[in-house]
Amino acid sequence: MAGHEILIDGSGRTDGGVHAYGQVATFNWTGKIPVEKLMYVLNHRLPKDIYIKSLEPVSDDFHARFSAIGKCYTYKLYKSDTPSPLKRRHAYRVPQNIDTGAMAKAASY
Repeated sequence: MAGHEILIDGSGRTDGGVHAYGQVATFNWTGKIPVEKLMYVLNHRLPKDIYIKSLEPVSDDFHARFSAIGKCYTYKLYKSDTPSPLKRRHAYRVPQNIDTGAMAKAASY
């Protein structure tokens, strides 16, 4: 779309099977598509498991990884004795009788 290769700097990477929400990336855009329309064009051309939530110009000294001020990790569990095909890729199944009090205490550490 730009007529040349574009180098993208991401704010970090995820391990296999991990989902990233709010991932930030920077790149220099010199293509013919106006920045205001670029997000919509990219969302129609990218694989279905990638979605651009917002796109905006930043200063030249901004870098997705080095300008980051923090990261937040969320671990999802669901209590069930049977696996859920709808949750299996987004949460970890624990037995129905798991001691949630002990888990909460351990998580505080």
